[in-house]
Amino acid sequence: HATFPALVIALLAGWSLRGTSIVAAIVIALVLGAAGTRPELRSGTAVAVLLSTSLALGAVLVSDIDAPGIGANSLLFGSIFGLADGDLVVAAAVAVLTAVVTAAFYRGFVATGFGRRLAASESRRPWLDDLVLLLLLAVSVAISARIIGSLLVSGLFLIPAATVRLVVQRIGPLMRWGVVLAACEGVVGLWAA
Repeated sequence: HATFPALVIALLAGWSLRGTSIVAAIVIALVLGAAGTRPELRSGTAVAVLLSTSLALGAVLVSDIDAPGIGANSLLFGSIFGLADGDLVVAAAVAVLTAVVTAAFYRGFVATGFGRRLAASESRRPWLDDLVLLLLLAVSVAISARIIGSLLVSGLFLIPAATVRLVVQRIGPLMRWGVVLAACEGVVGLWAA
């Protein structure tokens, strides 16, 4: 949702949707990361405010488009049938990059997720783990938004993980089965469409 206003502006200005989405997602991730370090501001609150505000701003910007349907629907809901081969190559490259970086930072992600003090006691740098995770998430969201739209990205990233979390207690299997469930849901969704 957070990149939606930037995508509308890019559409109106004729800018690259992919490039604009990546830049906007990275900026948003860094802002949320900085907000999460403030003890008086809970990170969940910052995320909720940013997502709600961004979606509202995007809706206002879309309403100002003179020619309705000029791509606004594809920004919200994606357009999997309108993808070029380059879009699929970029998505595959981001998926591989995400898997490789996640494998390299796995221990740090887990340690930082359980507690910053635990991560620091293991000679880890929690700020680096946070930064890498936020950047991976930002790029993944930006690329996914092009394919499935701004509104459905949160469902792709959150619902499979939350569902698997109901039956799996360990982090490693949770990550693997979350990806498997997301892929299965994507195939079923594509088939149903």
